[in-house]
Amino acid sequence: GPTMDVHPCIMPRRRAMGRSPDRDARNNNGSTALKLAALQGHGEVARLLLEAGADRDARNKSGQTPLHAAALNGHGEVAWLLLEAGADREAWANNGRTPLYYAAQKGHGEIARLLLEAGADRDARDNHGWRPLHAAAYWGRESVVRLLLEAGADRNAKGRDGEIPLAIAQRRGRTAIVMILLCA
Repeated sequence: GPTMDVHPCIMPRRRAMGRSPDRDARNNNGSTALKLAALQGHGEVARLLLEAGADRDARNKSGQTPLHAAALNGHGEVAWLLLEAGADREAWANNGRTPLYYAAQKGHGEIARLLLEAGADRDARDNHGWRPLHAAAYWGRESVVRLLLEAGADRNAKGRDGEIPLAIAQRRGRTAIVMILLCA
């Protein structure tokens, strides 16, 4: 929705009047303003909220943090800002998925690389035992499959269903990914 710009000199007066906005107020889904800025890719808003002390790891009702939202929606600038601010790169949503899993699932290679460079676990399992490589193979994200393999992801890791990424790629008809997994 529409936002109203507030001049910086007005803020001290508002605080003095006891009307400072709650940086971590939540909507009905449990999302904070920072989570919504990450979701929508509003880097400058995210930066301002982080500078104002917003909770960089606040979780919504699904257990997702702002970093999950940035990774899922491909907002690299916001992901970078959050990582620079010390956001938890290993945060698990309620389904066990990490920001790296979401970046792999959606094919956001730039964000996956940022997360890996920040030390994210390339083999973190979700609640079904799937890892980022399983998700990238399932969804046909060739560049992310290569990136994860270069980072040392376990190509033979089994999900709870016993499938390895190669079997998933084969079942889904992902010929290019089958080739990458066999030849890399």
